[in-house]
Amino acid sequence: SRSVKKTFFEPEYIGKEKNKKQVHEIKNTYNKHLDLCRAIHAEERAIIQLARLGGVSIIGSIIYVTTFPCQLCSKKIIESGIKEVVYCEPYPNIEGKKLLYQSGIKLREFEGIKARAYFKLLKK
Repeated sequence: SRSVKKTFFEPEYIGKEKNKKQVHEIKNTYNKHLDLCRAIHAEERAIIQLARLGGVSIIGSIIYVTTFPCQLCSKKIIESGIKEVVYCEPYPNIEGKKLLYQSGIKLREFEGIKARAYFKLLKK
């Protein structure tokens, strides 16, 4: 099961929410009734946190994510006015990518050292 931990915006990083509650992992739910899942994705959490702060606009911003946004998160990114998505890893379902591309949002794969590659390098 995949777990995405961090998502943030440029130029300001929105810190951790106080009294953050853990969401229990739901096993064997890949591509099954995502609309019924209790968890929210990192992209959703970041957008919601900014909305809760009030007065912080993300229109025209860049979102940095570890994994390419799914279709549900892509819709939220489009509607929130984000102009660019920087991601580390692709996502197996390409519907989100199609939506973002068709909406004119710039898509950029991160080109630095990725965590997995970095740890492999250190093990040698």
